[in-house]
Amino acid sequence: MKLSQNSSGRDAPGRMGPRESPERDSSSRAVSGAHLNEIRERLLLEPRARREATIAWALEVHTFLSATRGIARWTDMHKETVQNIAGPTGGLSEHRFLYTATRGRSSVHEDEREDMALRFNSLAGRSWSPLGATGYRQRSAQYLSEVPIPSTPWTKRVWEEGKIQRGNGRIVAGIGEGLISDLVMASEEIGKLTEWGIPGSWSYNILTILDPAGDCWTEERFGKAGWHLAVLLGVQDVLVTSKDLQYLLGLKERMVRNLLAEWEERSLVVVEKVGRTKVFTLLLRSVLHPEGSMYDGHLGNKTKLYASMGRDQEERATAARRGTSEGAIAWKAANPRTRQTFLDDLPEATAQEWRELVERGDELEIHAYLVEQTKEAGPVPSTPKALVEKTVERRPAQESLEAAVVSQEKLAAMRKRIVADSYR
Repeated sequence: MKLSQNSSGRDAPGRMGPRESPERDSSSRAVSGAHLNEIRERLLLEPRARREATIAWALEVHTFLSATRGIARWTDMHKETVQNIAGPTGGLSEHRFLYTATRGRSSVHEDEREDMALRFNSLAGRSWSPLGATGYRQRSAQYLSEVPIPSTPWTKRVWEEGKIQRGNGRIVAGIGEGLISDLVMASEEIGKLTEWGIPGSWSYNILTILDPAGDCWTEERFGKAGWHLAVLLGVQDVLVTSKDLQYLLGLKERMVRNLLAEWEERSLVVVEKVGRTKVFTLLLRSVLHPEGSMYDGHLGNKTKLYASMGRDQEERATAARRGTSEGAIAWKAANPRTRQTFLDDLPEATAQEWRELVERGDELEIHAYLVEQTKEAGPVPSTPKALVEKTVERRPAQESLEAAVVSQEKLAAMRKRIVADSYR
């Protein structure tokens, strides 16, 4: 089934955070169909490399992606999973889909974060390499004998030479001729992609559907196995057998059977019997494409991504707050593990208002109270003697001024002690 280049469905592009804005890179809406096809066809050879292929695809279609958390969000992975997949700085991932420009580390503190920068390791070479275009091609050449550069004719020959079993008038094991045709057609269509295009265009719809960040590829819906097939076969309605899927996904029969049962329940698969054999129609176009007969109307939804971005923003705000003296005191006073000790250490003369505030244990409320108290008290004088000398002619007020200065110094000392204790 040919992928349609005309579409009437329209949707707004996905929202992005400031660090993820495509405006950081003027080419961020451009894509390389050749590189996307290379990811597809290397995934055909190495189905176990799905996670690496997912990251590589996301990096190719969203060139603004960087940092461990950012890559994890846009691929629906945990940040530790991304860290484990990435190779060392200047090295490659296990299946050689990813080149690590800088490994960095993940931190909620902006000044402590070293961004991870990954790139798709195209076997044809890339001009972005720190080694330069020539140097990188020389570096990648050593891998060509082990992992050949895939191409449509080469892939077709691999399938045609595979072991084929026939039954009930059709191929029921291995990769059949009809499926080869679907794979080749998907390759031809994806090879035409050069840019995202405007919302509603053919290219925009295809790239949006195949975006790993979409809600349709979360485990709650069709999962990354569904994305795997959609990338290999394009957004087509395709007839497959259980054996086909075992070969394409690199999974055992039982796992494929479980996936098919889930997809049938979620209307992505229709089951039909041909003789004694079950065949399955993957309704990728019917369900996911705006022109599909069963289109669910959720093109480009990224609910899980946005929720993850919100959680990260809250973490950064919390870390920034606790990095201040007021925030550190509030954290220690509200933390269930330290609150009782904090209360026991309060002087007997402590104001009842403050004691009740700590007993309630609301960190934000305590922080707001401390910030307000700091504003009222003003900054701690750095040279109290100079202030006293300026008011020598106002002798009656001198004692009260010195008392105020001492009080401020005591307050500052208490803050330092509490902040130091909180990081032990």
